[in-house]
Amino acid sequence: MHKKQRQAAQAIQARNASSKDKSRQQREASKSAVLETKRYLVREGREEQMKLQRQRQEEWMRDRGLNTTRVTAIRNQKENARKKIEEEKLRKLENSRIEYENKVQQEEAIRSRTESLVSAMEREEMELIQVG
Repeated sequence: MHKKQRQAAQAIQARNASSKDKSRQQREASKSAVLETKRYLVREGREEQMKLQRQRQEEWMRDRGLNTTRVTAIRNQKENARKKIEEEKLRKLENSRIEYENKVQQEEAIRSRTESLVSAMEREEMELIQVG
């Protein structure tokens, strides 16, 4: 009878050990699955973070390129406006010079004509004095 009790106790102990083993294996499997899920989520998070960083950098580069283009366009507009103003000043200066030269020529012509008239009048006066 002792033998049967001992065998029954051993059978119970074996079942308990087997049950403990199964429980431990299930806990380890569950723990392993949770750990693997965490690793996967961390990896996914890093990849997403890197993707967002790349997008931000691409956006920054694109914006910088656009800003550079705008700055260049604005500088070109300013330079063109400055050149246009300078050309207008030079044109006005040239027009003033031409106008001045024309006035000088007109005055020269008037002076010459006046001298010619004065000379003609003096001759006429001399002729009248000699005749008279």
